[in-house]
Amino acid sequence: MLSRLPAGVILGATFAITQNLWSSIIAHAISNAWFDILRLYRDRDTVIGIRLLEAGDYAGAIESLSKAINKQETWFTLRNRAACYYVLRNYDKAIADTTRAIEIGDRLSRIKRCESYLSIGETELAEQDVLCAKKELPTHGKVFQLAGYVLIQKHEFAAARAEFSESIRLAEGPVGWALSGQAALGLFKYDLCLSDCRRALSLNPDCVYALEMKALALIALNRAEEALSCTNLAVERASYFERPPALVARAFALLRGGDYEKALKDVSEAIEAAPERKDYFADRAYVHCLAKRYDDALADLERFSPFAKTLMQRSYHLGYRALAKVLKGDVESGLADAIEANNIYPSRPDLLNILGLALIRHGQTGQAVEELNRAIELDPYNAESYWFRHLAYESLGQDELASADKAIAEKYCYKPYC
Repeated sequence: MLSRLPAGVILGATFAITQNLWSSIIAHAISNAWFDILRLYRDRDTVIGIRLLEAGDYAGAIESLSKAINKQETWFTLRNRAACYYVLRNYDKAIADTTRAIEIGDRLSRIKRCESYLSIGETELAEQDVLCAKKELPTHGKVFQLAGYVLIQKHEFAAARAEFSESIRLAEGPVGWALSGQAALGLFKYDLCLSDCRRALSLNPDCVYALEMKALALIALNRAEEALSCTNLAVERASYFERPPALVARAFALLRGGDYEKALKDVSEAIEAAPERKDYFADRAYVHCLAKRYDDALADLERFSPFAKTLMQRSYHLGYRALAKVLKGDVESGLADAIEANNIYPSRPDLLNILGLALIRHGQTGQAVEELNRAIELDPYNAESYWFRHLAYESLGQDELASADKAIAEKYCYKPYC
């Protein structure tokens, strides 16, 4: 398997963070509504809006809260209407409401606006809110979760892990540990990721994001059957918000076992359920590549292209496009894309693997071996690096080295697709 982590996970943990945080705002509204609202606002429409929010009637809650806001704007009604908009994936309106709430003095709405920015891929705007939130809410654990997420977007995994550790110190919870595990994945520290996930699951056995991170670590360690069982559990336990990323994680477990059609079905369902997650098009493009549907892969990457804003997103867009082109036979253009992807985001084994394959197909076999050596040095569990290097050694007539690498790839149950 080429990609050690799906783009939907590499490119962000937005659903894990935002679903957790918006759940907390709704819970706060529900638990405090009857005392706070009646005491502070004494407004019937606000009370009805919160009651509808509690019942999960978000459209009805928006209608009642809008009536209350038309009479008198308060941070409470704005923030809770924003929560409804967020659940309905109307992020622009959620941003508008939290922006107004910030203007009239609600510091917590800055965190909520940051979450909405993350959901639409506006990482730079989210980072600005994080920096302000750190000054305004220095002891709020969720601020450090969001800070860590932003750092993951900048592929600063060690720094991200430090932010997650601070969030755990301030307010330990399963999502904080799962996010710490994600940062460990970015550092290729798979055993550390499993340890973090065990801690998360000890706090909440139903923490879907911890199950996903555990599965991805197992995939990286070439334990595909265990990973598939873990992702099946994640999909089974997932809420409405959690289901799309759980499906993507399961798709990559299925890919590792060579079941391309089921993987394609899962990613396609995730796209349909969460159309705002454009990074899932990159994941499906990768699945198409392995299934030898190169034109479909390139079409999905074209859909993803306008939303590839961060360095990480741009590098994976180029890397997956390089793979599709090389496998289709457009080696010259594919090699150019692979080189650019690695220049943008160096030291990622999966991108180095694509470059290695492109170099082999281009006849630069010696250079391919050097790139694949780097990939293996970074991640010695990466079965595909050994498989591609075995192809390079075969081309160079170094049969002993080729056989040794092939044996390692087969020990890791690698299933070649080219």
